[in-house]
Amino acid sequence: MACNNRIYMISSTTDDYDVDDDDFKYDRKYSRTPKQFDTERQQALSRLDLSKKGSIDESIESLVIQLNKSANFYTTSSCSGRIIVVTKSNDNVESINEKKKKGLQWQFVTHSLINDVEEFVQKIVDHSQNISLNESSTLKFESFILHVRCRTLDAARQLLHCSIDSGQRNSGLMIANSGNLTVAVRNTLNLEVPLIIDGKLMITLDYLHKLVDIVNAKMVSNFEMIQRFQRNCELKSIFY
Repeated sequence: MACNNRIYMISSTTDDYDVDDDDFKYDRKYSRTPKQFDTERQQALSRLDLSKKGSIDESIESLVIQLNKSANFYTTSSCSGRIIVVTKSNDNVESINEKKKKGLQWQFVTHSLINDVEEFVQKIVDHSQNISLNESSTLKFESFILHVRCRTLDAARQLLHCSIDSGQRNSGLMIANSGNLTVAVRNTLNLEVPLIIDGKLMITLDYLHKLVDIVNAKMVSNFEMIQRFQRNCELKSIFY
């Protein structure tokens, strides 16, 4: 998307989330034609998965497949949610050209629950004993997220309503100057906790065990939200 594209953002920060053309002065001259949408949809669905994982997460695969079978939608990115531990140096800077953070290392990642808690805790303890003094590590829970390109504003409105009704209260609709309509399906379960700062483990082992319980519980809630969203889409005939 070009940097001068105007984006209208419609979010669920209020209870009134009805989307109307007049409300956002959405000029139909920016709409994608059916032919443009069909071409872009076909191109998007034929691309390789360029994510770090390289494939669709199992717990979200059915939902993504159903959305992509509909002529009104196609997904541009998705993640079922993940628990990660990342390490970065304190002089970490962002590369403007590469849009990547230099020195960022993934110590742990799972798109499911942390099943072997003791192994995870020991891994963090071992990491804290080998990390450099200028490095810090953070435990993150990143919840389910889905970006869906929509054929029409009405289709986008229906998908956004379904998302919010399913508990994805951080969802929103982006309308670009190009005419692209993208619904971002997101919830509010995210969590970020520093574990190691300047090479020193900052929490007790009891607290680390408790954090594992918390992120596991968030992952369970996250999966339930995905299932609820998919059921609501089916009940409201979103996929057809």
